[in-house]
Amino acid sequence: MIQCTLSRGNLKGKLNMSMKSEVPLSPIGKEIQKIRVRKNIEAADLTRMARIDSSQMWRIMHGASKPSYKGLLKICRALSCSIEEVTILFSFTQFRTPTPEELNED
Repeated sequence: MIQCTLSRGNLKGKLNMSMKSEVPLSPIGKEIQKIRVRKNIEAADLTRMARIDSSQMWRIMHGASKPSYKGLLKICRALSCSIEEVTILFSFTQFRTPTPEELNED
């Protein structure tokens, strides 16, 4: 809610902090975050290790963009995901789950 008052011809405004809304995580974003937190990896470190632009990572995490096959593979590698974790993450996409060999390739 924005509150405005008129005082001697000057418009004064005050932004109510309850107006600030956070964009919720997407289902794949929630899973990435759960794995990241469990492995004690900071969000900025994940972005750096995965070599993904921070704005692109934000879009993936919040559902504004879907990860590419290569992008999700980079995230899985940066998180050192188990094959079970990889299977879960790829289940949110139309892509097939990579094999362990593909996961370990560069």
